[in-house]
Amino acid sequence: MRRLLFILGFLSIIAAPGAARAQIDQRCWIKTDCLEYRQQQYELSPEQAAAGFVKNSETSKACQSAPDAKGKVDELGFCLPAGSAETKVSFGGQTKFTHIGEFIQFIYQYGIWVAGAFAVVFIIVSGFQWALSGGSSEMIGSAQKRIGGAITGLILLALSYTILHTINPYLVNLRLPQIWLLNPVYLPVEFCNQRPSDLFSYIGNQTVNTELKKGTQPTYDIKFSTNESLLKSKFACGDQLYYKTGGGAVCRGHFCPPSGKLPQMCFRDLFSKKYECKPGQIAGKITNSQWDIPGWKNWESGSDVVDDFEVYIVCASGKTIEIKDHQEKIQVSPGNETGQYLVGLDNQKTFDAGAGCGGKGPDGGPSVIGLVLFPDFDENLDPFDEAHYIGINPTNPNQALDLGDKNTPFFNLILKNENFKGHPAQKFLIPFSAMDKGYTVNIDVGDIKDID
Repeated sequence: MRRLLFILGFLSIIAAPGAARAQIDQRCWIKTDCLEYRQQQYELSPEQAAAGFVKNSETSKACQSAPDAKGKVDELGFCLPAGSAETKVSFGGQTKFTHIGEFIQFIYQYGIWVAGAFAVVFIIVSGFQWALSGGSSEMIGSAQKRIGGAITGLILLALSYTILHTINPYLVNLRLPQIWLLNPVYLPVEFCNQRPSDLFSYIGNQTVNTELKKGTQPTYDIKFSTNESLLKSKFACGDQLYYKTGGGAVCRGHFCPPSGKLPQMCFRDLFSKKYECKPGQIAGKITNSQWDIPGWKNWESGSDVVDDFEVYIVCASGKTIEIKDHQEKIQVSPGNETGQYLVGLDNQKTFDAGAGCGGKGPDGGPSVIGLVLFPDFDENLDPFDEAHYIGINPTNPNQALDLGDKNTPFFNLILKNENFKGHPAQKFLIPFSAMDKGYTVNIDVGDIKDID
């Protein structure tokens, strides 16, 4: 019965029509971005980097630019992973070719013109020889033979090109597959500090309309910084900014001033839909992407499946120590589609727990190397919850990663300084700097593996 339900659910997903999305051609690069990328990635000089930016009729069709708020229009084109080919010998006055296919195509066409020119020269020379033959049958026959050969060659040349072009134009207009650099596409982010190396365009506070005027694009003139005056003016909690790698998407400011001795985090209330500063150090969204098929899912449905957050300090020895008396706030949307949590840690209690690590870390304090969460997950058709250690994904540091249940061997890898899933085990820990700055860890219940 379970198998039948699984097959029916799978077929319904396949058969369901997908939502259409507007696609941006990833081959299109702003010239300055292409040159900068090529210089950094391939260690090229500015001249060599510029040789890899291609702008032609194909790029004009694929890439369409619009002026920004200052009236500036970016120069768009394709970006080569290597430079264009340059020959030392000039062919018809040309020495630069985009790729070997263009070179072969040019040589082929150039050869036709050269052969045609030679044939005309032969006909002219043979005509003079005929005119000056003085009636000599031998010289006249030789001239006629050359003229006939030249004309026959011209006919064959024209016919061969025409026949090949009729069969397939690309037999004479050689076009090899071209490899272009693709602009990176990033997953959307909620807060701008999750893209610290990006460029931003400030829109306004959280109530401002973000719709761009038709025919314009943002001016990306803001670099992210930890400077407090910049954070207050451009990245305050809920402020709206365009980020360059988002292709017109909007991210939110995150900055909240401390509340007494406790840091604050920017928290979006699921009911009021407003961003507010709340005391706490670790926060994030809760989603549940598991297939909601009765009998096949590991966890309960909805986003209220996660509760009872515990927080542990992780020592360099792999030892874990619970931080007592922490505060937590869990909020679930009215339809239970999404949820969010906020955990607040007492500084003194955290220090007391960290002292249990003993030794000295790099900063002279106890050898604390990070934090992990330990929430409960409500199992489907099981009266008992299952708690899992939650760290971060090194390749997407704001996304939670399942480290296993209470019997996980993960912490032994820290002691042995070994890798976990291809990365040093310490990379999966929430940075201890979250105590001062706050940290976002989004949890997808579908990524948590049911152990029992």
